[in-house]
Amino acid sequence: MRVLISGAGIAGPTLACWLVRYGFDVTIVEKSPELRTGGYITDFWGAGFDVAERMGLLPELERAGYVVQEVRVLNREGKRIAGFPAQVFDRATKGRYLSLPRGDLAACIFRHVADRLEPMFGDSIERVEQRGDTVQVQFLSGAKRDFDLVVGADGLHSPVRQIVFGGDSRFERYLGYKAAAFETTGYRPREELAYVMYTEVGQQIVRFSMRDDRTVFLFTFADPSSGFPASEDGQKRLLNQRFGTSGWECPRILEALDKESIYFDNVSQVQMPYDNWSRGRVTLLGDAGLVCRCWPDKVQP
Repeated sequence: MRVLISGAGIAGPTLACWLVRYGFDVTIVEKSPELRTGGYITDFWGAGFDVAERMGLLPELERAGYVVQEVRVLNREGKRIAGFPAQVFDRATKGRYLSLPRGDLAACIFRHVADRLEPMFGDSIERVEQRGDTVQVQFLSGAKRDFDLVVGADGLHSPVRQIVFGGDSRFERYLGYKAAAFETTGYRPREELAYVMYTEVGQQIVRFSMRDDRTVFLFTFADPSSGFPASEDGQKRLLNQRFGTSGWECPRILEALDKESIYFDNVSQVQMPYDNWSRGRVTLLGDAGLVCRCWPDKVQP
């Protein structure tokens, strides 16, 4: 069976690992020209940890991940005002807990299966036509291919969901916040294995020091409007407007931001009817469709 998966993030390559194990012929299409790097820090535990163990990924994930020792909250002057030792997470999960950048997690999963699938980087799905026992897919590059199954594992703004099920406005529930993240090298100060937070009313910034002299920053802030600039320059200007007069290290962080690429998006939830994640030979996976909490009558098919 020929399966096309749209998206080389977390969900897509994870599904590919299991499919190729059972003899499926898998192709992954990813609009980025290469695997995406960076992104925010994820807390990896619970069911995900168990699945990674069954996939044989734990040794590599443990090498890539971090065992955070402290969560530290600072005030405007950089003084510690609150916090707690992170060993509480380790005890609660019986040692089955890691923190690692989302990009590192995705890369680890993809490497695990890369030589057993067909990758298509720098391309995306433009049109889907279901023809009984096959699905014909036309790609942005102009190529046309037939598959037995198409899986949209392409995130919150899933192109597959938009093509087959309808636009984002039908399913995306904006939760009133925006998030941004970037990574830089050579930033000072560094506090190893400490998750450092500075919070003001309606907004927060987090700093985490990583290996190879890298530091990742995460911005979150409340915003009643779901719109935001499409360009990276516009997104950086918005962050400067929100955090430009903030205390702590914010001026220095924004100066570092100016030289780096950025991840920026709304904090949203996709809500689809529980019985409408699939249509014919097309289905959705992960953030594209399965973060769902509504009954069939909430969204019209």
